[in-house]
Amino acid sequence: MKREKRRRPRLVLVEWNDAASANPGWMNKEEVLRWAKPDCLIRNAGYVIQRNRNVLVLAARWDMETGAPLFGLLQRIPTGMIRRIYRLKEPKANA
Repeated sequence: MKREKRRRPRLVLVEWNDAASANPGWMNKEEVLRWAKPDCLIRNAGYVIQRNRNVLVLAARWDMETGAPLFGLLQRIPTGMIRRIYRLKEPKANA
């Protein structure tokens, strides 16, 4: 059976600020300001499955061997939280 040629998803590293929730208790204003100050910088590597003005969808796993492409460990990142995207070079597969 001849495998159809598919366009490979782009492999990237994304740096983005994660949203956070406070502890369930009450805080005064100084505690809130201290809590809100640090950014929560996250880095995810994966294959770009979808990218539009609202979201970037990454898959950490991609099964290339099946008849239809299968993706796993999906991450949906709002584009407004993305700081930077680095294109990664994929290693050559052993033949």
